[in-house]
Parts: sequence; C-alpha cells; structure tokens
Amino acid sequence: MKTENFAFGKLSLYPNPMQHTLYISNAEQIDSVPLRSVLGQEVKVQQVNDVQTMLDLSRLAHGIYFVKVTTGAQVKIVKIIKTKS
Repeated sequence: MKTENFAFGKLSLYPNPMQHTLYISNAEQIDSVPLRSVLGQEVKVQQVNDVQTMLDLSRLAHGIYFVKVTTGAQVKIVKIIKTKS
C-alpha cells in the first residue's frame, strides 16, 4: 500500500537555479522554511504561516542548498542551486 504525501501535492519552488530570490508556493499552509548548506549549516530560517512566500538569498554564496518546507507535521526537502550574480 502506497501512502501519498498530499500536503505537498502542489508545492512549487522557482526559479531553480536562481540568483537572488526564491519563490515558494503550496496548496497547504507553509509553517516554516529553514535553509541549509551542503555542510548541514542552517543559513536562514523564515517563518511563513501562509501558502506562499519568497526568500531573499542575495547575500548567500553561490552553490547548492537544501530548503526544508514544513507543513503541519510533514516535511519536504528540496535541493536548490544558487548561481553567481
């Protein structure tokens, strides 16, 4: 039996790769969005409490990051790429 993860059925993170701003939207309310480097360091946390948000990542170095989107008790981690400006 397969269990579907309905909380993230309409999750969208764009653009990816990105330079300055990452937009996140979902059908369910997003509670928080922590951002971690590939070394596991938490570089940014944003409390959302809405179905959409934007993250200003212009101060971060280019590279790969992991966005942890939390909705209720469910979590989804998405890899994003920040390119040089």
